[in-house]
Amino acid sequence: MFQDLVSEWVDDMRKAGRPDSYIALNYAAIRSWLKYNDAAPQWKPALIVRSGTKIENEQVPSVGDWRRVLSLTNVRGRAAILLLLSTGVRIGVLANRYSTSGLRFRDLPEFDTATLRFTKTPFIVKIPAELSKTKRRYVTFGTGETAQAVEAYAAERRGRGEEITPDSPVITVDKRARFDQRRRSADGAAFLREEGLSTDIKKTLQLAIAENRPRPYVTRAWTSTQLLLAESRGLITRDFRESLLGHSLGVAG
Repeated sequence: MFQDLVSEWVDDMRKAGRPDSYIALNYAAIRSWLKYNDAAPQWKPALIVRSGTKIENEQVPSVGDWRRVLSLTNVRGRAAILLLLSTGVRIGVLANRYSTSGLRFRDLPEFDTATLRFTKTPFIVKIPAELSKTKRRYVTFGTGETAQAVEAYAAERRGRGEEITPDSPVITVDKRARFDQRRRSADGAAFLREEGLSTDIKKTLQLAIAENRPRPYVTRAWTSTQLLLAESRGLITRDFRESLLGHSLGVAG
């Protein structure tokens, strides 16, 4: 059953144009979770990973690893990492590489910028088309723990004198950080660049999990794995899993 499910998933991923290196990272996350629960199979799908690709030997962090990561980061890092893990968005949604844009509080409709509190959890996250890799807007969700982290981060920013409005970036630059990389939008909002956020997360990951040295992009692989496991248990449908990850319906993974 498990082998058939994974084989079908691999075929779907390949049809969708995903390289074997990407599939290998996602499968590593699945096997890591199963190993944590003493249920890891010996069988592995036949994948061809190019020589020298870091993904081949990369191990996705366990639940315990993520807890250690969160304990070592700052308030902004905690909010960013939990957003990535719970929503499954790419880092470029929070901190965009190519444009002066990123996720704003208006994209979190249940976040009240007056009280800096969410009115409901789990909360909705609306990903605008310009931040989506497929150029299609989609909706995903954040957890209660993520809500608390975002609230704490917003409160810290207000405490430093920043005005938090619906147009404010959810993740922004820290003016106290000398090397924070930023880009400004047309309305003057300061968005942290993807390179800057990735570097921050990478440093924390490698401090917490020195032996495996995972890269920041394993956050999305982690989320994809949790959704795949939920699908295998009949808790969600395949189409719903795909939509939460921002894929066009019919594209697996």
